[in-house]
Amino acid sequence: MLPFGRGSSPGFVAMSSYKSAVIDGCASIIGHGVASRFPKLRFAPTEFVEDWVRPFVTRAREAYDRSPVLFDEDPIVVFRRNIFAHIFREPNPREVADLVGGVDNILWGSDFPHPEGLADPLGYSELVESQFTPDDAAKIMGGNLARIMNITA
Repeated sequence: MLPFGRGSSPGFVAMSSYKSAVIDGCASIIGHGVASRFPKLRFAPTEFVEDWVRPFVTRAREAYDRSPVLFDEDPIVVFRRNIFAHIFREPNPREVADLVGGVDNILWGSDFPHPEGLADPLGYSELVESQFTPDDAAKIMGGNLARIMNITA
């Protein structure tokens, strides 16, 4: 747990939370400069309900607006370049896509039959298809994951 203790990057401390492992993980990736040093690395936090995205983006914006000197580069730019949000139960995927830089930055995957998964995971595609074009829905429902893993969908 050394990265979370004394001597942590000021950028990490400005964005980290007290309760969310995924927020702290993203704050660490950005605040410690890992994603700036390795801009081609891709991170896709999964198995987390997507309610972390909005507070993290808000906290990152506020931290950068207050003290941009703490960061190697704008944390929102880094987030949109390196981190992909998993929206496996999100009721408003369009809103999340807008927050994270567009449909190229969101992924869908099912956690079924885990308790946090959906009873009808494939039914989620209907919600995605109602909010996005067919091409964008295909990206969200598998194309983006294939792209960042460098495999053919």
